[in-house]
Amino acid sequence: MSAGADGCAATTVLARPNGFWPSPSPFGSTPPAKNTPLTSLDFVTARTEFYRHPSALPEVEQSSIRQDLHRRDFTINTLALRLTPDHFGELLDFYGGQSDLEARLIRVLHSLSFVEDPTRMLRAARLMARLDFRLEERTAELLTNALDLLSRVSGERITHELELIFQERQPEQALRQLDQLGILAAIHPGLLVDDWLVGRLQLLRTVLTETPWAGTTPAPVHYLGLLMFWLTGDEQTDLAQRLNLRTISGPRWPRLISFGGRSSKLPLRRVTAPFMTCWPRPPTMPV
Repeated sequence: MSAGADGCAATTVLARPNGFWPSPSPFGSTPPAKNTPLTSLDFVTARTEFYRHPSALPEVEQSSIRQDLHRRDFTINTLALRLTPDHFGELLDFYGGQSDLEARLIRVLHSLSFVEDPTRMLRAARLMARLDFRLEERTAELLTNALDLLSRVSGERITHELELIFQERQPEQALRQLDQLGILAAIHPGLLVDDWLVGRLQLLRTVLTETPWAGTTPAPVHYLGLLMFWLTGDEQTDLAQRLNLRTISGPRWPRLISFGGRSSKLPLRRVTAPFMTCWPRPPTMPV
């Protein structure tokens, strides 16, 4: 049993109450997954994958568990537990994941990791912010060298990774990492994260806990609207087309607020009442 690609192995391998897992259903009869309030586990056979060209989606085939773990994004996600009775609970750690967990490091498994899948850069920033980890030195170099490859990634895939960041408890921390690592600029040169933006992202959550909007959670589209604040109308439109923002969850892209009303090309340019509090006029626009 190993952690999924999105989570950290140390936090996703959780004990079932009473130490009991129900027997799986025959393959193909029902979805082989078990959802609980604690976590979600998918049961699949070991597999390996290869990429026909940089940034392509992988092609998959069966393999050994060692090969399966080698396709993971970072070493901390390569840990696995054996479930066979004679070795039950034994930790499999082929790639130094345990030592990197202890050192709080994000490390790729090989030098072509970001070339094969540039979206791992966004995933690295998200895990750094969530776990308070740092990039291993060589991994940081590889990330910087691969930034240009983000231009080859589809807008849907980048948008998906941004949505995952916006679903974090404090997405501004991951956005800062994206900014500092040069990832935001690689997505669009006009994107930046400054103290003013961080404050507004935090204020947005505060506003939505107060009456009459108590219990409302900011949707990814709301965080994205703030992130796009500094962009001109034409830049907003360019980014919307680059990321294919009609796919983002929440209000449809034509209803994304053009904060500040600068865009002449977006169909709707209004600020709804609960968010007006978050949009007082900002300080002088950075140069």
